Amino acid sequence: MKLYFSKRKLENLYLKEKLSTVQIAKRLGCGKSTVWVKLKQFGIKTRNRSETSKMIKHPTKFKISKKELIKKYHKEKLSHYQIAKDIECTKPRIHIKKGYIDKRGVITN
Repeated sequence: MKLYFSKRKLENLYLKEKLSTVQIAKRLGCGKSTVWVKLKQFGIKTRNRSETSKMIKHPTKFKISKKELIKKYHKEKLSHYQIAKDIECTKPRIHIKKGYIDKRGVITN
C-alpha cells in the first residue's frame, strides 16, 4: 500500500505541532523511517539531538537519602521494586550504585 501525504501536512505535523517521527508515523499509519525519508525528500529541516532532547519531558528525579536507602535496602530488606513503589517512582529509577551502598550479601571490611 502506497501512502501519499503532502509536504504541507508533514510540515504542519513536524514543525508546527512539533511531533516526533514516531508520533507522525502512528498518526499516518506508516513506519518512522517512511516519515524520515519523506522529511528528507521534501527538504524539511530535521531536528538534531540537542533540539529533540529539549522537547522531551525528562522524568523528575526522586531523592532518597543514603541513610534512608540503606535502611530500606539492608534493614527492611526491601527490593528495588518495593523501594521504588514506596517513594512513588518507577523501578528502573532505583539503582544501587557501585560504591554508594554495599549490595546485600557483600561483606566489606
